[in-house]
Amino acid sequence: MPTIEFGPAQERSLRRIAALQQENAKLKKLAEKNEKEAEALSVQIMEAMKEHEHGILNLSGEQFLVDFVPRITRRPDSWRLKFEYPQVYANVLKVTVSRKLKVASKINTGTP
Repeated sequence: MPTIEFGPAQERSLRRIAALQQENAKLKKLAEKNEKEAEALSVQIMEAMKEHEHGILNLSGEQFLVDFVPRITRRPDSWRLKFEYPQVYANVLKVTVSRKLKVASKINTGTP
């Protein structure tokens, strides 16, 4: 399909979408950084808990509750299914199609 040309009526929305997407990208990077730090700090806590599933730290006026409970998930092994039972895999394969709107702002310098 050819590229659609938007008019001035969409400028405000497109500017806001671009700004929000840029802000979300920055927040995502910060969240990933925070998650890495939390994971690094968690190692010593997990080692101290060993096989215990719950822990507590009581302070005057504050309490920290810690959960370290195993989580079990059951999912089919799609790689194994695909190679050992290719016909079954083809029959149960669910295909979804989606599109995500991405808006980028580019400053025109006046030269082509």
